[in-house]
Amino acid sequence: MPIGAVLLLALLVRIMLFPVATYGYDMNAFRSWAHLFNEHPLSAFYNADSLGTQPDHLPGDLLLYAGLGRSLGGDLIDSRLFPFAIKLIGALADVGIGVLLWLAALKLTTPRRARIAMACWLFNPAVIFISAIWGQLDALSLLLTLAGIVAMLHGRYLLCWTPLA
Repeated sequence: MPIGAVLLLALLVRIMLFPVATYGYDMNAFRSWAHLFNEHPLSAFYNADSLGTQPDHLPGDLLLYAGLGRSLGGDLIDSRLFPFAIKLIGALADVGIGVLLWLAALKLTTPRRARIAMACWLFNPAVIFISAIWGQLDALSLLLTLAGIVAMLHGRYLLCWTPLA
């Protein structure tokens, strides 16, 4: 099966699971953060005790919530579109990690083993569950870290510092 077909299949599996459920506590926190960013500047988040939120997430994730909050607006944050958008970001990050694992493995081993490494990530039930059902964005940090490692493996030493930072 071509690499593109494997990636598309992995994305479709995740999208089909979007309606199954979500981790309600976190999704409610993500919604409240998106509302916060829709109404206040980003700098207000880490002083948010007075605003009723816990500042316990990475700045990169917060930029996504801010972007979603500002692009979707207050009404759409509370709609079914918001969890779908969060899960789509996580699913795309999962697929991106699959591509990067394939690229890294190509540098270190045979093409067959590189495809196996990619498939092991893309179709790992735990990975699918975390992004497609729970709606967690943990894959974003791994995507950036792995992008830096892949850049380093390919001799792009200056380029590797940007995603690692």
